[in-house]
Amino acid sequence: MSCMLFSTSGPALRLELNNCACWLNCGLHTAWMFTLSNVSEVSVNKYNTNVVVVVLVRCFAALHPIHSVRRSLSWHALLTLVRTLIVSKVDYCNSVLAGTPGQLQDQLQSVLNAAARLVYSARRSECITPLLRELHWLRVLEQVTFQLCVLAYRCLHGTAPTYLAESLHRTSDVDIRGRLRSADSPMLVVPSTRRSTLSDRAFPVALARAWNSLPSSVRNALSLTTFRRELKTFPVVV
Repeated sequence: MSCMLFSTSGPALRLELNNCACWLNCGLHTAWMFTLSNVSEVSVNKYNTNVVVVVLVRCFAALHPIHSVRRSLSWHALLTLVRTLIVSKVDYCNSVLAGTPGQLQDQLQSVLNAAARLVYSARRSECITPLLRELHWLRVLEQVTFQLCVLAYRCLHGTAPTYLAESLHRTSDVDIRGRLRSADSPMLVVPSTRRSTLSDRAFPVALARAWNSLPSSVRNALSLTTFRRELKTFPVVV
């Protein structure tokens, strides 16, 4: 089993124990990537639930004081405050939420919904989709896939850490695929998995599937800025 610790206060720590890799989840200041072999799915889901609960508690705790002073703030000041104290916590390292149960993602989505309604002083009965679109906020599942695709682009263009890029393989680099049409486009090999509920969350599996789901016009973007702009207009949910 291998373990990788991402931290905002220092470099990543990686312990090599075997050759398989799987993402687990992240907290507010650290994110773990595990290679799982003998860890039960129950343990992983329990950890996921605990992390999401922490994010929910902190976000809703920040929403209450913002709600109490919102009439004293300009709209732009209120939006900046919400983005800083709420949205940033939901978005932080959320790419490791790929493959988590939909119930956990729905709980995080409830935070964004509450924040959007606060910004526009909307009622709970109002449809949330127009508000999110007006704020240019992606839903949690869309944001997770968006971050995965951005990380894949960086890995393929040499701007991501080497230990991440080395876990991905282009279809053009595999001999057996040399004569396939897909080898002519920047697509990734999706490693085979045995357990769809757990192994599909592995870093190379989740990234490759998200990347391959994009049209070639998006994958072939000449710069990261262009790629992010094109990706925002594409339905990135996979």
